[in-house]
Amino acid sequence: MARVTIRIDGREVPADTGQPLLWAALDAGIHIPNLCAIRDEFPDGNCRLCFVALEGRAEPVLSCAVRPKDGMVVRVATPELAALRRTGFELILGAHAPTCHGCAALKTCELIRIAKREKWPLRSKRFPLRPIATPADERHSAIRLEPDKCVWCKRCIVECRRVRPDDPLLEFAHRGPRAVLSTFQGDPLPGNCAGCMRCVDVCPTAGLNRKS
Repeated sequence: MARVTIRIDGREVPADTGQPLLWAALDAGIHIPNLCAIRDEFPDGNCRLCFVALEGRAEPVLSCAVRPKDGMVVRVATPELAALRRTGFELILGAHAPTCHGCAALKTCELIRIAKREKWPLRSKRFPLRPIATPADERHSAIRLEPDKCVWCKRCIVECRRVRPDDPLLEFAHRGPRAVLSTFQGDPLPGNCAGCMRCVDVCPTAGLNRKS
């Protein structure tokens, strides 16, 4: 892993080539909204929130999927990028159950945090609400799985693969807008996964939450 220097909005920033560009910005105190990023991983860019512009590139790119290069020139704060990020955020809201009151993640929800920071509404007027309407899975003694509150970030799936690389327990059933967070073949989560709870800890909403 090499250490390089990049320039973000006119500011010189140190960066590691083995980490996504997103982390170089965040570590330097430069905010880029994101929902799917996990340290030491290159995510799939599922949330579509971390767009940046690179000098020499015609189209914006996802900062979570780009490795820093020495001398790279990056733009973060532009109206065009803000509009792209807001569109991504509204698409997420369109598939997210609008039940904030009483939600297990009300005080920690990253959707609420992002909306407050960016001054975005928590209801989309451009995209119709299309919740999945899948009942919560209460079969595990300590973990509740609520697919309607999942934002398809894949953090829990990535974290489960880290812990159980040969036997991951979480996956998406179906594809595209019909995708639903599920367990392998829909089976209950085995009791031995309760000793970890890392999937719950990384969830940005209440797709996975602790039973009280």
